[in-house]
Amino acid sequence: MTLQEEVARDLWQDESLRATEKPRRIEWENESKNTRDKWLRTALTALTAIQRTHAIVPREPSEDMLAGACTTHKVGEHCIKHDARRRIWSAMIEAAPAIGEGKGE
Repeated sequence: MTLQEEVARDLWQDESLRATEKPRRIEWENESKNTRDKWLRTALTALTAIQRTHAIVPREPSEDMLAGACTTHKVGEHCIKHDARRRIWSAMIEAAPAIGEGKGE
């Protein structure tokens, strides 16, 4: 499931909880295409607004991301610096402000 789909599904479920204080009885996958498309557009709008000031990155860097930080290694080649980069990445993710805390410094 893409990030956009996850956000759309959460928004869709949240709307029901706020309106009825009960979770939806229907699964996201069984919702009508029109309804799913509406929430996917809403999610895309929200994610686009977030990306104006923040980068949306995975919690764990991909091998391509690690290789992109190397100037001497290619994707798929082992690099002894990748473990250090993973630790730095994890520390940065942990230090990132939570939603509602404002922009990071």
